[in-house]
Amino acid sequence: MVEDAVSRQADEITGRLHDGEAAWGRMSLVDRRKLLERFGELTARHASEWIQAAARVKGLSEGSPLIGE
Repeated sequence: MVEDAVSRQADEITGRLHDGEAAWGRMSLVDRRKLLERFGELTARHASEWIQAAARVKGLSEGSPLIGE
């Protein structure tokens, strides 16, 4: 059933968030900084892909002024 699958997925996501919180708590400040810097690099590298994917999901054409919303 769809609701069961969604519930299982929500439980899995919640578990991963809990695990991530614990891992973050064990990291040194230096390692946290490195991770955040890497996250920033990856965000900049893939931003265009994310924008294009969001535009497709929203059904926006390539030149739409709403793409930046």
